[in-house]
Amino acid sequence: RALHLLKKKVKEKDAELAELADLRLQAKKAAEAQAALVLDLEASKITASKSREEHKEERARHRAALSKLSKAIASNDALKEQLAERDGALKQHEATLAALR
Repeated sequence: RALHLLKKKVKEKDAELAELADLRLQAKKAAEAQAALVLDLEASKITASKSREEHKEERARHRAALSKLSKAIASNDALKEQLAERDGALKQHEATLAALR
């Protein structure tokens, strides 16, 4: 009878140990999954940081291009004014020449 009770206790302890081992395995897998998620999060932060830097660089390039464009427009407007002045002066000279003929 005592042997039977002892065997029963051993079976219960074996079951508890098996359950504990299973829980440890689950905890280990959960920790590994958590570590993988942390690594993914860090990688996405790095990617987002790079994206922000690339976006900043692209905006800087666009600002530079817009600046060049506005300077070119201003230069073009100045050239148009000069052309209009010279055109007016040429017409005056043509009128003077026509009057002298």
